[in-house]
Amino acid sequence: MMKKLLFAALPFLIFSCAEKSSQEKGGAHNNADRKFSLEVLDTVMVDPGEEIIFTQYGLYRADFNEDFTKLYNYNEHENAIEIIDLDKMELERKIKLEKEGPNGTGGYIQNFDRFGNKFLLSEFHKINAFDSTAQRILSLNIQQEQFSGDSLQGEETLKTSGLMDAEGNNFYSLYERDFGEPVGLAIIDVHQKSLRTIPIPGLDALAKFKVLFQTENSKSASYPSQYIQNHRDSLLITSQAINEVYIYDISADSLSHLTFHSEITADRQTDNPKTLVQSQEEMREVSRERRGEVSFSSFYFDQKNKLFYRFSQEKDKEIAADNLKYKYVLTVFDEHFNQLYETADIPLKSYPSSIFVKDGKIHKFINIEDEMAFVVMEVKEI
Repeated sequence: MMKKLLFAALPFLIFSCAEKSSQEKGGAHNNADRKFSLEVLDTVMVDPGEEIIFTQYGLYRADFNEDFTKLYNYNEHENAIEIIDLDKMELERKIKLEKEGPNGTGGYIQNFDRFGNKFLLSEFHKINAFDSTAQRILSLNIQQEQFSGDSLQGEETLKTSGLMDAEGNNFYSLYERDFGEPVGLAIIDVHQKSLRTIPIPGLDALAKFKVLFQTENSKSASYPSQYIQNHRDSLLITSQAINEVYIYDISADSLSHLTFHSEITADRQTDNPKTLVQSQEEMREVSRERRGEVSFSSFYFDQKNKLFYRFSQEKDKEIAADNLKYKYVLTVFDEHFNQLYETADIPLKSYPSSIFVKDGKIHKFINIEDEMAFVVMEVKEI
């Protein structure tokens, strides 16, 4: 199973995290003997019954079970977890959560993750875990906790956007110096309250793409998203900005770095010549100028066909000042991250966010008159 967030032994160069050193190797180029196409098969609606399914943010705060027969969607309007049967395409039930008190979810929920038959709902500073009866079983303020083990340096902070292992023992996330400046992987033992940090050389390159506006009392920043996912016994760490993946093998305690090359798009965003701006308007202007930069999705694993899919987009042409036309690219990899094929000849009119792969078919979330639906597509070898 692969889960998102905004790891299996692999046949390429690795290094021991204990030594905190860095080695890297480029990924394979396209395999000319294999070609693929993406075809739209159907559009399916999810039956909500007498309820209303929360569709405002797509699958931004959603997760799946191991065989993708269940979708768990956090509904912020009702403070509930919606369980959707993906075989029957119908809402099964809702788990109603409390907002306050000993079983309360607290403030704004920015991250949602399912582990085992439990759920992780993270606030800005705190991670909270709940069982299937809505009882809170863990509450940990990772910004204020004095962990044993490794220490954060200077202005470094822990991100609450992460994921829990299936047993509910370890929380995996990134730690950063500032907004949009990740340093490495953080592993928190939530019961022993211990911290381990694994610096990842190269992640600091993402600081070159951010835009920061800061006043005496506040700061705001715009920067590329980073993703942390689990796959088998490993963690995948990627970003929107660079055509690469870091793979942390949990059981081997080793980290690998693969870079890839596209013949259709750039392999990385251009460095931002001005990362610090003097006003919100200037920040919006710099962000507008970067709209056409290449953007990469996380990886999606096709369990049936043993393939990885990754989507990207880049400006194709500018129709008007505020109207860009994009090209959308599908890249196919084998299960060892060998790049097999890439194509921009795909039937997409918008960037394919909020997707998952079930039974060998890609499902793309769409909102049809405030109802949950999926466009079903299939990658076929030709």
